[in-house]
Amino acid sequence: MRLVPRGETIASALSAFRSGDFSTCLAIASRLPGVEALALRARCLVRSGDARAALAILDSVDLGELSHRHAAELLTIRFSASITLNDFRGAEEAVIGAKARSYGVGSAELSIELEYYTALFAWSEGRFAEASVGARAALNSDRAIPVWLAEEDTLSPFTVGYWKARALELLGMTAAVHGDFASQASYLTQAFAAYDAAQCVDVYVEAMMLHNLAVLVRDLQIPGLESFVRARYAAIAWSDSLAAYRFYILQTLGWCSAMRGDHLGGLREFRRSADFAPNDALKISAVLDRAFLAMELGERYSSAEQLEYACELAARVDWERSGGVDRTVLLDLARSMASQDTPQARRVLDRYQALKTPVNPLMLFSQDRRQRGDECMAVAAVVRAEYQLDRATMLFKEAYEIWTQVGYAWRAAAAALEVYTLTGDTFYLDVVAREAAARPLSWIARRYAAVVLDDPATFARP
Repeated sequence: MRLVPRGETIASALSAFRSGDFSTCLAIASRLPGVEALALRARCLVRSGDARAALAILDSVDLGELSHRHAAELLTIRFSASITLNDFRGAEEAVIGAKARSYGVGSAELSIELEYYTALFAWSEGRFAEASVGARAALNSDRAIPVWLAEEDTLSPFTVGYWKARALELLGMTAAVHGDFASQASYLTQAFAAYDAAQCVDVYVEAMMLHNLAVLVRDLQIPGLESFVRARYAAIAWSDSLAAYRFYILQTLGWCSAMRGDHLGGLREFRRSADFAPNDALKISAVLDRAFLAMELGERYSSAEQLEYACELAARVDWERSGGVDRTVLLDLARSMASQDTPQARRVLDRYQALKTPVNPLMLFSQDRRQRGDECMAVAAVVRAEYQLDRATMLFKEAYEIWTQVGYAWRAAAAALEVYTLTGDTFYLDVVAREAAARPLSWIARRYAAVVLDDPATFARP
């Protein structure tokens, strides 16, 4: 007989799970009997990045001895663990098995959850039209339960309204892969409204959605969106398990501050983001942010010292085991080092290009063109430093086209400025001029002014 400390109940474990405190949830749930506690343990492990451990727990259960509802619940968790590990066959078998067991259960929560996971599976395989149709079906799936069959579901930790918020988030992801980031922002704001209306707390998902919205705030000028993100960030009760999302959101807000000319605020938020970096890869990212802004403000020695520190950190990271987003830090490091230490920049870039570990297919950047834009900018910076000027020009132009097509105006202007310095083509300088006028206190405007002052002939152009 397992002894359970007084006060430790499935309700207290669930409360810790909802608040994003996965270590506490795991500690409590591991001392509790029953399928509900086991399911919470597995959910925590998936969200903590240990999907294999979650599968090991699920493998210890004979689904044939469970009710159809309990078995379906564990299979939905198996789906999440499998897709995280790029096991598409395992994920498909899990969602099919869960659907088979859902017939006759009468749970609106389970019905919409399975609709959502079916759509998410389609998205992960690149079947985006199917994903969009599936997400919209999820928004209406609770209406498909006959009144005489519907029953209260006390097992699911999530409500119908919660899954509708997730479906709206997925519609935003589908818009993003097509380069329609303004629609993604719209879907995310709708998702937050649905999440709030559902009154089903899941701080992990709230932080994840806020991170995705913050990225758009950094790159798109949508009125009111930055203040929404800042207010939402301040209202979240952050836990250590959510450190990565806290880092990313503060980092993007730092860029928002810097782009409107609040350089002190940007440096402050970059420093604060570093305080929450959960690993060395993200610490490097924070160091590079501060090094970049220091360079733009003319603090060359400070920038050089921080780049040196970033290289020291990079040497101790196991990049092959790093997460998909984390490894892109190598691109930023190579680009930052290109003019200061070209051989080192080449080694960093080669390390990035040699990575073989597959990226989690649920990571949005793995499915759209923004990753290619970042790669073009980094490789172009390195090959330019190696005097491969034609190739650098081609890559900067490709980056410009990508950023223009997705509506990332200041990134397009940054690429255009590089093309102008290599070719003298004034078309690209005009692009920079427009962005400098839109952000007159930003580093883009400073760079534009420096180019104009260094090239008096540009004053003669109409």
